[in-house]
Amino acid sequence: MDLVTNKADQTGAGCTATVESSLDAIADNDPEREVQRLLEAVTEEKLKLSSLLNSISDEVWFADTDRKFTLANFAGLRQFGLNSLEKLDVKEFVENLEVYRPDGTPRPVEQAPALRALTGEIIQNEDELVRTPGTGELRHRQVSSTPVRDGHGHIIGSVSVARDVTEHKRAETELRENEARFRTICDTSPLGIILTDLNLNTIYANDAQQRLCGLSAGNQFGQNWRTAVHPEDRERAIREWQEIGRTDQPFRSERRYLHKDGKIVWVSMTAAPIRDNAAVHGYVGIVEDITERRQSEEHIRRLNQELELRVVERTSELRAAVDQLETQIAERHRLEREILEISEREKSRVGQDLHDGLCQTLAGIGFLAKALKRNLEEENLPVGAAAEKADAIANLLKEAIDEARSLAAGMYPVNIEEYGIAPALEKLAADTAQRFYITCNFVCASPVALADKHVAAHVYRITQEAISNAITHGGAQTVVITLAAVGDQITLKIEDNGNGVVQNIESTGMGLKTMTYRARSIGGSIDFRQRKGRGIEVICSFPNQRESV
Repeated sequence: MDLVTNKADQTGAGCTATVESSLDAIADNDPEREVQRLLEAVTEEKLKLSSLLNSISDEVWFADTDRKFTLANFAGLRQFGLNSLEKLDVKEFVENLEVYRPDGTPRPVEQAPALRALTGEIIQNEDELVRTPGTGELRHRQVSSTPVRDGHGHIIGSVSVARDVTEHKRAETELRENEARFRTICDTSPLGIILTDLNLNTIYANDAQQRLCGLSAGNQFGQNWRTAVHPEDRERAIREWQEIGRTDQPFRSERRYLHKDGKIVWVSMTAAPIRDNAAVHGYVGIVEDITERRQSEEHIRRLNQELELRVVERTSELRAAVDQLETQIAERHRLEREILEISEREKSRVGQDLHDGLCQTLAGIGFLAKALKRNLEEENLPVGAAAEKADAIANLLKEAIDEARSLAAGMYPVNIEEYGIAPALEKLAADTAQRFYITCNFVCASPVALADKHVAAHVYRITQEAISNAITHGGAQTVVITLAAVGDQITLKIEDNGNGVVQNIESTGMGLKTMTYRARSIGGSIDFRQRKGRGIEVICSFPNQRESV
């Protein structure tokens, strides 16, 4: 608008120079011809000035010292619905308009820029709101007014240039509103948002981004966004941003932010260029907090490592257990074969005892019975002699019966089920003492009962085997059997005074493996110890099962 005023001044100066030149010519030459020349020059300059003013899109108004508008261009006339301008009183013209200050308050007429310029004041781009006649629309204008002076510096009028900036103001208002909405949306977003210029200097960072960087909301970390990045990730982050500046291509990356208190926050950033008509004028980054995800991934990774380690350890344990189980199975099969062999040996022994003992006694009874029959048939045997033979037969039958019972008791101790383990062991001790002519005692301080007959049978056989070893291989003359219950444990101990040696028993395996197998079968253990004087102690401990298995 200042440029318009300057052009008008230049045009007026040119016209004045022409007039002065013509006046000088009048003094020297033909007055009429020079006056005509002068009028033509003035008319030409007026046409030029009029064309110049009418080509301007801004309003141009000229007021004289009588406070009347004497000149206005087409833009000014058209703005207020005027076809021509005949001296128009400035005050009346302004009074007929609704003119407001930018804050919406009415503006006094005397505050009109054209009138203030007549007092010598220069007004530059003053905002006003004017309701235009006809449409009734409130338009936003910017007015500049300047006093016009003559060659002596006296004010001869004022020129005002007004520009309609309604659309511009609307655009500014809309831009501000959009910016406010943008900031509101961004500041309420849970994701961090960061804007940079082409030099990667931070223009804007929302509240979420500030919090991610360890700052309070609204506390910008300034242009140096690099200070928020963890030192170990900073160089890579700078390369990524520089790469987007060179290639104009989006990128996605994960990095760490380091807070002042030492807290580390993992973030995922997606950055892309900001375009305006295909030209890149900045970059935008969307930042998401992935700390929990990274912590979960790290936790899962550690769990996987621990799981793999545990799997290796467990596999090793299972392999060892399988090896041990295979060994135990092989040992069990071997023990089962030994038990079968022992059973066969027992059958052979029983058969031998039957053949050598009971069968011989029964054969003798048979011979005596036949002889008695023959004598009775011949009636040549006195009654007393017959009675003696009959008594001999009876004694032999008694011996046969006792021997049969002894053999039966060794093969199957029926009194275990009838009376329990303690009476069975007591009977075993008595039978052993009678049969082998040794001292064999059973000691049981308090009653001991086994609910499971299979456990009782194993305990009985362990005792049998220990007594047999003590007598057969150790030559023992005294055997003591002790049974005691302490808490949930039962202890069976067989002591002898023989000359057996534990090392010999372990090397020859005389009943050791069989007894060990039986002890394990009832969930117990067995131990062989050398006595201080002579003999061996066999100690078997097993749990006291309250219910039968």
